[in-house]
Amino acid sequence: MIEIKNSVIIHSNKDQVFNYLCDFENFPYWNYSVSKVEKLNKTNNNGYELYGIYRNSSGPRYEEGFIKNLKRGERIVFTINGGWFPYEVEYNLSGKENKIELTNLARLYPNLIKYVPLLLAKNQLKRAVGQNLNVLKETLEQA
Repeated sequence: MIEIKNSVIIHSNKDQVFNYLCDFENFPYWNYSVSKVEKLNKTNNNGYELYGIYRNSSGPRYEEGFIKNLKRGERIVFTINGGWFPYEVEYNLSGKENKIELTNLARLYPNLIKYVPLLLAKNQLKRAVGQNLNVLKETLEQA
């Protein structure tokens, strides 16, 4: 497993940040590599509602994901499969009033063949995720 962690301070209401993140279909507005997310009207074997994730970056163009864990106002965990490797993206919110710290923790589960190249690209991925979080911050602060 490879972990990538980023944080950003968002000057917005905690409920607004949480609700925006919970709407998986908002991802294309702030994640440069996602062109579309749509609810698939089907569930996986564990009963989780599935979403189709369409990418506009190099590599796999389609993945499926679901909201695996949710703690209202505090944590959201998305699990995504079907690309180069399965991964989880966890968002944790802390803080009060209009100063929310959003921490993003990505857990990547590549197979042995993809592990070393991914490890070498870890800092580049961290920067890309940080850029996405800054777009999210701007989007929510302007709302």
